[in-house]
Amino acid sequence: MMANWAEARPLLILIVLLGQFVSIKAQEEDEDEGYGEEIACTQNGQMYLNRDIWKPAPCQICVCDNGAILCDKIECQDVLDCADPVTPPGHLTAALGDIMGHYDESMPDPLPEFTEDQAAPDDKNKTDPGVHATLKSLSSQIETMRSPDGSKKHPARTCDDLKLCHSAKQSGEYWIDPNQGSVEDAIKVYCNMETGETCISANPSSVPRKTWWASKSPDNKPVWYGLDMNRGSQFAYGDHQSPNTAITQMTFLRLLSKEASQNITYICKNSVGYMDDQAKNLKKAVVLKGANDLDIKAEGNIRFRYIVLQDTCSKRNGNVGKTVFEYRTQNVARLPIIDLAPVDVGGTDQEFGVEIGPVCFV
Repeated sequence: MMANWAEARPLLILIVLLGQFVSIKAQEEDEDEGYGEEIACTQNGQMYLNRDIWKPAPCQICVCDNGAILCDKIECQDVLDCADPVTPPGHLTAALGDIMGHYDESMPDPLPEFTEDQAAPDDKNKTDPGVHATLKSLSSQIETMRSPDGSKKHPARTCDDLKLCHSAKQSGEYWIDPNQGSVEDAIKVYCNMETGETCISANPSSVPRKTWWASKSPDNKPVWYGLDMNRGSQFAYGDHQSPNTAITQMTFLRLLSKEASQNITYICKNSVGYMDDQAKNLKKAVVLKGANDLDIKAEGNIRFRYIVLQDTCSKRNGNVGKTVFEYRTQNVARLPIIDLAPVDVGGTDQEFGVEIGPVCFV
């Protein structure tokens, strides 16, 4: 299984990097409404944009190339084997049963085989207890290798895999290694064991509320926190000491996922987040930027629109409010959110902050 995956990794890395490069170039040429329908692809009722990459089957990968769907077979991993092994009964398999975790310590040790010219052993020659300790240790190690427990030493591939192999585990923090390489590049994530979602947190996970921009623009253009504001930066995910590790692991996690979602909370004071109560329109709504540089907005193509779960930032009344955005997509390359652009900023009395929710893949 590891060999097959190792052989497939160079091809997958090449395809992913190629897709990321061409998606950036394509984004520069597109209008605000997104990509033109003439270069989109449709498969099994699902529409994909030009240069989108997806997996219609576990061992197949496809890319949309100017309306044409190009697919190729890839080496895939074996199906997870989480079932307990079955060991046949009998004296000769008792030690094997112990190794595999099925030996019953309450039963007496089986008598060893001996020939006619050998005397039966007496009670003084009992099996060394250290042997049993070693066998039990091996049993535990073998079982952990077959069904990784989500520890740092034995990370799972995804939280969904962990759920399948250890259904009794509770939601919480675990270690995963989607690229199945060295465990040294495993990352800590939050596993939702009810849904099987793998969630990666931003680092830092919030932007403090204050006046970040003090230059009014008459044309109401969005101002990017990470790209335009002097003290701002784009959102990062995973361990801040090794940010590239999370980027690499998310690349492989996307290949193992069918859907992604994320919530972003805009904290406001005298700044419109979504609906402008005075103008009764969405022209000053916040704009989000996806991982593939796609702008996710309040209006326009439904595939590139977020939904709003809560909005108390519609009035400029001096009170602190918040707008909660949610974006779900089956094109997992669009997440996580890497930047945010408010429109209604620039005044000395206008403040905003951000709470960056974890990005979840399943």
